[in-house]
Amino acid sequence: MSKKGSLAFLALILSAMCLPAASIYAWQRSQPSPEDAAVRKTLDYLLNSPTFRFDGLSDSVKVVGVTKSMTYAQPSFWIVTVEFECSHGGYGDRSGQMVTQLIQHHTAVIHVSEGRVIMAVFDGVWDELAGKMI
Repeated sequence: MSKKGSLAFLALILSAMCLPAASIYAWQRSQPSPEDAAVRKTLDYLLNSPTFRFDGLSDSVKVVGVTKSMTYAQPSFWIVTVEFECSHGGYGDRSGQMVTQLIQHHTAVIHVSEGRVIMAVFDGVWDELAGKMI
C-alpha cells in the first residue's frame, strides 16, 4: 500500500471512530431541555384550556417566568408563569353566559411535573384544572 493510500485509510478509520460521538452529541442537542419541555407543556395546556379556548388572544401569550421547585419529596416540578389576555371577563367556557365586553389580562401559574400539568391557577382565584373558583 502506498503512503497516500495508508494516510487515506488512517483518515477513514479516524473519521469512523468520531462518528458515534458526533451522533450522540447531535442527538443530545436535538432533545429539549427539561425547562423547555415544561414551557412547551404549559403552552400546550394553556392554549387548549377552557378559558383560553373561549376567547383567548393568541398574540398576547407571554411566558414571564420559569422556576424549578426543589421539594423534599420527589419529583420536583416546574412553575411556569404565563400572561395572556381574553376578549371578555371571566374564566372557563362561558358559552351561554352573559360576559363583559373588555380585554381582561390574566396571569396563569402552572405547575408541570414529569410531563404533566398538575396545577393551573389563573389570577390566583381560578383553578383551571377543576374549573372553579378557589
